[in-house]
Amino acid sequence: MKDMKFPIDIIWSDSDGKVVHIEKRLEPCISVFTCTSCSPSRNSQFVLDTVAGITQRLDVSVGIDIDFELVG
Repeated sequence: MKDMKFPIDIIWSDSDGKVVHIEKRLEPCISVFTCTSCSPSRNSQFVLDTVAGITQRLDVSVGIDIDFELVG
């Protein structure tokens, strides 16, 4: 998150697409010494970084299933 310039939400999901952990409105690091470290509370397969507020706007919560498509 060192080079991040704006707040984000982070969503972790398992291999079945079930949300296992969410971090909301993470702020950019001021310096490498004050950078917040975060990790899921359970094993996960995927992580999705989104604009801050999207989890609240779309009512994303731990335990729900999410579908996403990787586009190359």
